[in-house]
Amino acid sequence: MMQFNASSPLPVNIISFKINKLEDNQSELVWETSSEINNDRFEVESSHDGISFVKIGTVKGFGNSNSVIEYRFILPTVNNHSYFRLKQIDKDSTFSYSNIINFSKNEDLHISIYPNPDVYNTLYYELSSNILQSDYANISVIDINGISHYSSNITLSTGEIDVSHLPSGMYFIKLILDEEVYISKFNKM
Repeated sequence: MMQFNASSPLPVNIISFKINKLEDNQSELVWETSSEINNDRFEVESSHDGISFVKIGTVKGFGNSNSVIEYRFILPTVNNHSYFRLKQIDKDSTFSYSNIINFSKNEDLHISIYPNPDVYNTLYYELSSNILQSDYANISVIDINGISHYSSNITLSTGEIDVSHLPSGMYFIKLILDEEVYISKFNKM
């Protein structure tokens, strides 16, 4: 039987995780922790689709701290659109994952989904650009196992998706436009 004590602190508390663009077309990941207990290392993982990740580097952890610690990782060449996450590994080999962040060379396009978490069985999406006025895109709903539960070609920058048939859980909205893939995560209650 697994026991959970709500008063136990998390081994590592990541308070920020972002990507910075540097000169000469380089980028770096920057993250901060507010506390660490037995933190051995962070493995930096990358993905082209936001679902399947591979390790691209390792950053040694501070170990134990109650102060804010900043970490940096210079990225190798970044594709037009990439996703990143951190795998934080303790000294006893237990691990956890950070939130997923994405990087796009097409800074004009971002996808927003709401409400998140979804409690009304209808998910609304909005693209920050009017790029779809003349172009077509494909939008899909994918579960954490990579199974598609909805797919449609769209021509509008806003719309809605009926998610009433989905069981509760975590899902991804996947938008494919001009061979670039954009992923946004949502929870279905």
